[in-house]
Amino acid sequence: MSTPTRFHLHDNGTVRLLPRAEGLRLRAERGTFLVTQEGDPEDHVLRGAGELRTGKRGLVVVWALSDGAFEVDDEPLRAA
Repeated sequence: MSTPTRFHLHDNGTVRLLPRAEGLRLRAERGTFLVTQEGDPEDHVLRGAGELRTGKRGLVVVWALSDGAFEVDDEPLRAA
């Protein structure tokens, strides 16, 4: 089991992430973030206690639209 990495960003801050084989799971703790991934035509808004799973390939950029914090985890999804 992997340990999530926590990021704290100020308004307009960015983080660049490279997903591994299973993609990334992003979980917002507070704040609002715009998430974009190379090869994905959609941009995604992550806010509040929201969660987002990225694709397996392509650079992921997280842009803070307000001060906030989020976690990144590359643990694979588990079957129920």
